[in-house]
Amino acid sequence: MEETDHQQDQQRARGQLRELYGRHWPTLMRALGELPANEKERLSGPFLMDVFPEYFQAPKKLLVVGQQTRGWGQAWKVPPDEDPIEYLMGIYSGFHLAEDYLPTPFWGCAWQLSRKLNPTGPNYGYLWTNLFKFDQDARGPGGSIKKLSCEGFPVLPDEVKITAPDVVVILTGPSNYYWLKAIFPGLRFEQIDDFPALSRLIDSHGRLPEKSFRAYHPNYILRMPGEERERYYGRLLQALCDL
Repeated sequence: MEETDHQQDQQRARGQLRELYGRHWPTLMRALGELPANEKERLSGPFLMDVFPEYFQAPKKLLVVGQQTRGWGQAWKVPPDEDPIEYLMGIYSGFHLAEDYLPTPFWGCAWQLSRKLNPTGPNYGYLWTNLFKFDQDARGPGGSIKKLSCEGFPVLPDEVKITAPDVVVILTGPSNYYWLKAIFPGLRFEQIDDFPALSRLIDSHGRLPEKSFRAYHPNYILRMPGEERERYYGRLLQALCDL
């Protein structure tokens, strides 16, 4: 019976995500259609989430928010007889949270956070999304594409609402503070101890759960001296369980 309930939760959330993306799709496609063809070809995306039933089994549901992908599908190259939203959501579910992907700092961090919260929990017991729904040349997008993503496809707050995580961890560099605050107007950063850029996120509008944090992107953390890096990671892991 419990498994059936989790599957029902998955189908409910998946349907709501599907509706969310469909609602914003026409506006996004119009905005993309205004881009020069050579600029649009440099983009991947949009990045769309899916959900796993195991996520709803986790005692503490975790959502990890990255910056952008490093290459993904392209909606404008989906065969005409396929639904582009279903196609892109299928890329997400088939990726299996990078289970078979070459290890990277981001994915090492994401899995470590998940196991800290749920040491005996299921695989796929967390979800991942991104601030920006496009990458550009498999790297961070320029300012105009960030604007297009945040204003033409403003889905991140609703992704959080639909998936209802207990904990949110946003891994991003200071250069994206502006966009994080644009996506969540009124968001406040409460620094944790003396750790730079390790903050509890205070959202007076209730769009983020109480246990929401912002930390350096793992690529930057790896550049820290060894002892400093271990202290930073340790404090982040501790913060997840403090509240």
